[in-house]
Amino acid sequence: MRSLRSAVVLPVVMAGGVSVMLGACAIGTSAPESEGNSSMSRVQLYDDIDSLVSDSDVVVVGRVAEQEVVADIDPITDFTLSRVLVDEVVSGDAVEVGDAVVVRQLGSAEQAAPVEILAAGKTYLLYLTESGLDGSLASQFYVTGANAGIYEQEAANDLARGSSDPLFVQSDPQEDEQLPSEIRRSGAAG
Repeated sequence: MRSLRSAVVLPVVMAGGVSVMLGACAIGTSAPESEGNSSMSRVQLYDDIDSLVSDSDVVVVGRVAEQEVVADIDPITDFTLSRVLVDEVVSGDAVEVGDAVVVRQLGSAEQAAPVEILAAGKTYLLYLTESGLDGSLASQFYVTGANAGIYEQEAANDLARGSSDPLFVQSDPQEDEQLPSEIRRSGAAG
C-alpha cells in the first residue's frame, strides 16, 4: 500500500512544482500557431517601459553566447538556458558589464515553447527577473513578463546608419499591451 501511495503522490507533487514554476513565467498558453510557434497570454500586460523596468531586477544589453537544454526541475519539462554576455547594464545592480548571465526559458526546439526562445549569436535588450529557484539555479534569470522583456537588436539598419544609439524591436508583442514595439537604447530605462 505504501508503494502505491508514493507512486501517486510523487507525480502530483512534481506536477504541482512545475505549475508553480510556470506561474512565475506566465499564466496559460494557447494552442500552437500554424508555423509551429506557440503564443502565450500573460497575467500582466505592461502600460509602459517604466512598469517593465520596475518589475525587473536587472535590465541588460547582451549577446547570447551559447545555449543548452536541461530538464532540471523535473525529468520531462525542457528549459532552454541561454548564456548571455553582458555588454551593458541599463538598470539594476545584480550583474556587471562583462558578466555572463543565464536566462531560463520554458521549452526547447523539441518541446514547444510558449514564447520565442532567444537565439544564439543575437544581441538583445533584456528585462530580467531573478529566478527565485534554489541552489545553483538561484543565480539564473527569467525574462520579465515571460516575453514582454525581450527586445532584439536591429543591427543591420543601425550599422548601415552608423548609429551609436542602437534600435531594439520587441520579439513577441502582445495585443492590448502598451509597450513600444521599438525602443532605442537611450530609452530602455524609461
